[in-house]
Amino acid sequence: MQTQTNEYYLEAVNRAIEFIESNVEKDIKLEDISAYSHLSKYHFHRIFKFIIGNTIKDYIIRIRLEKSALLLKNTDKNIIDIAFDCGYSSPETFN
Repeated sequence: MQTQTNEYYLEAVNRAIEFIESNVEKDIKLEDISAYSHLSKYHFHRIFKFIIGNTIKDYIIRIRLEKSALLLKNTDKNIIDIAFDCGYSSPETFN
């Protein structure tokens, strides 16, 4: 039983990571991620932090920073466009 539960939680976290990475440019809410993962938001937040080692908010920030760093390095886009493409509400937030 324990193994099945652990596998279910790993699958839920993997679904959440897929959802976050696919929607990084949008305003992602905990409710959306947990619904996609088929868990309550409170339970999901606890499981995600246990498995990944970061809160969902910290994980989203890291993914956005990684994406923006790649775009800054590999494209000729200006900073404002990159900020909006990576889910920041304004260039000031990105800076």
